[in-house]
Amino acid sequence: AQPAPAAEVVRRKPGPAIPGRPLIAVPTTAGTGSEATHFAVVYDEGVKYSVASPHIRPTHAVLDWRLTEKLPAEVTAHSGLDALCQAIESIWSINANETSLLYAEEALQLVFDNLENAFVGATPENREALMRGANLAGRAIDITFTTAPHALSYPVTSGYGVPHGAAVALFIAPILLYNSEVSTADCADLRGPKTTGRRIRRIVELLGCENAEGAANRLWQMLDKLQCPRRLRDVGVTTDEQVQAIAGKVNIERLANNPRHIPVHALFR
Repeated sequence: AQPAPAAEVVRRKPGPAIPGRPLIAVPTTAGTGSEATHFAVVYDEGVKYSVASPHIRPTHAVLDWRLTEKLPAEVTAHSGLDALCQAIESIWSINANETSLLYAEEALQLVFDNLENAFVGATPENREALMRGANLAGRAIDITFTTAPHALSYPVTSGYGVPHGAAVALFIAPILLYNSEVSTADCADLRGPKTTGRRIRRIVELLGCENAEGAANRLWQMLDKLQCPRRLRDVGVTTDEQVQAIAGKVNIERLANNPRHIPVHALFR
């Protein structure tokens, strides 16, 4: 519906958007939650761009878990991990509010409690819970946007072919540990480090753990059970030059939503 060429809209977002036709979204995976969000993503020449507009949010969404019934196990894992990471990131995002927290906490509980079972032999109850959780995670990030794990994941997907959910999950445990050490000096949330600390503790609690270290280990265990990579070296990133190339393509807009500032030298370690 826009008068400008698509590439210009994606790269420069010129002027106010024109409403298009009504959109009915029918998700066939339980993961992105895009049926509940006002943004979309596009790769152009290997670079991932986000496009945000209220006109992108679907007018209606149809959630039917039966449409995910015959998904390959790895697609169930990757899309479920995307929803899991969205929920976690939304909880600690600097944009989180009471409404988003309600969505994100329920989403995290639903996905965490059902994803591993869905991977090995899903019941209708597992599938339905995952679809509900993914939708709630989408509603949460529609308010808060994603944070550092998503920001870091994009060049891993575009450069190494790692499916999106698996790429984001590479970073979720390390960033959980990093954010758990937030201080007044490096807190990006205007509400202060105590607010971030409370939200990290809530994530830890929802993961059934006592501290951030235990929660990170539990997330790594989940990746093992879902047969997904745990480290960058597992996907072929083995040199400092490769790490620097990934750091140079990080999505700065998403990185800015993280509750703890991440300095350049931290990205290049």
